[in-house]
Amino acid sequence: RGPITHPGYECPVGRQYGKHSIWEPDARESSAAAAECPALACATCSGLRLTVASAAAGCFRMAVLSRPDIVSWSVTKLGHWDVRSPEQIFGRYALPASGALLDVGSNLGWFSWLFAQGGRRVYAVEAFPTNQRAYRTTLCLNPAWNGSVTLAATAVGGPDAAGPCVVSGSAGDNAGNGVLRCGRAEGCEAARAGGLACEPATLTTLDSLLEGWGDPRFAVVKMDVEGAECDVLKGGQRLFSRSPPRFLYAELKQPHVEACWREAALRHGYRAATPWRGKERHFV
Repeated sequence: RGPITHPGYECPVGRQYGKHSIWEPDARESSAAAAECPALACATCSGLRLTVASAAAGCFRMAVLSRPDIVSWSVTKLGHWDVRSPEQIFGRYALPASGALLDVGSNLGWFSWLFAQGGRRVYAVEAFPTNQRAYRTTLCLNPAWNGSVTLAATAVGGPDAAGPCVVSGSAGDNAGNGVLRCGRAEGCEAARAGGLACEPATLTTLDSLLEGWGDPRFAVVKMDVEGAECDVLKGGQRLFSRSPPRFLYAELKQPHVEACWREAALRHGYRAATPWRGKERHFV
């Protein structure tokens, strides 16, 4: 198959990996990217590497993790993670013509990039410094998005949450799945002894971020914070008191998250738009 093109980037022809196509840059492109974005010049220093992502709107260069990580593997081997366009998330429901994305727990930024490709304003929140470096490096690789994407490099919690906090990667093939722990007794020693990346993290509330951003109007709020969704909602009531988003999208695999998410949706006048999807119970 010949190259697929879209404005600004040409998709490489993938080589086969079983029944899948691997979207890998060649050595020349890797060197050029490292010259543009220094975090890619030393994989052992930054923990990042370059790949080429294939979304429905076209291909783009993306920084992924060098450690075993399911999102990085999927983007490298399959070209994408989970979905290839925002429309795949919402099924028969059309996105509003305007409005930004709020991406809470952005990980490596896959959902941010899908919306940025479509010209949407993006506000992202990510606690894990390893993922923050990958996110900023992808922005470096795609400078056309710089003016439309804002990253808050912090954890968010409830109004009574208190630090200090650390965030560590997960074991197995999920290195980018940051786990936040807060409290004076928390530290990184145990995580690092187990070979996991672990770094200090700042903590605030979503309300504080929204106020600082000037209460943007959101078309979509996506939230995936590994069980902390209830606390984030408690500290993020400005979402609903100012200009409520059209869609809420969350991972409901944990029963307490599903309970508080459904309660909040009912209280603020939302209804289920799509059935839950996949083992992670993604729900709109």
